[in-house]
Amino acid sequence: MKYTYDDRNREIEVAYYDIAGNLVFPQKTDYAGYKTSYNDKGWVTKYEYFGTATKKVQGNEKIEYSYDERGNETETRFFRNGKIYESSKSKYNSKNKIVQKDWFDKNGKSEGKYVFIYESDNVTPKRLNAIRPDGSLHAYMLWDKNKKDWSDPIFTNNSQSYSSNSWIAMFQNTKWPINWGADAIITKCNISGNVVTLTVKMKNASKYNTENHAAVRKFINEMKTDLNSRSGGKPSNCTLKVIVIDKADREMFTL
Repeated sequence: MKYTYDDRNREIEVAYYDIAGNLVFPQKTDYAGYKTSYNDKGWVTKYEYFGTATKKVQGNEKIEYSYDERGNETETRFFRNGKIYESSKSKYNSKNKIVQKDWFDKNGKSEGKYVFIYESDNVTPKRLNAIRPDGSLHAYMLWDKNKKDWSDPIFTNNSQSYSSNSWIAMFQNTKWPINWGADAIITKCNISGNVVTLTVKMKNASKYNTENHAAVRKFINEMKTDLNSRSGGKPSNCTLKVIVIDKADREMFTL
């Protein structure tokens, strides 16, 4: 692995090589390296992924970020085949806490949104709602003050009215692996009956650094809520499991 830095000691490129010095795709990744761009305030504005001379990037080719004047990430755009594949837009309160995140497909059509509800201080989380494109509530999570983490998703009764076929077909028709944001890769998908099991590699996490486990759990739970709300929503007779592995492919836990 080779790291390149700019004159401000910021990482601008990571590339993977074998012992012979050839650019390669590491195990369980869908790119051979990536470049990072920053704006004049030092905020990351773009990740560009690249392959080798004989193999193209398999997932997102580029991820772009936009910010408001306070440094809050307001828009994220995911590119594949040179075009936007998916995007999100976020809104924040006066305390710089996210209050809403809308997701859109490649045509700009709504895929649903998250609505974050806080205590009266506008800082302490209270509830997270997953809303379908038609405005109906698909699921919600409650904030556990003791664990400082979200609960498992709680699904509404109308989730049962959706067929499992379209939701499971979403996973069957996806070409794995794919990047999930800048910090994770969904490397595998196994479907057994109505149970979908994903293997997610956290690029910067370690099994032995327990301090980051709470953040990883929160990240994975938000991922599950997102996936559970797509393609009409996850039916009550289906299950989504996530096996989390760290940057060295060591299993951390299953959610």
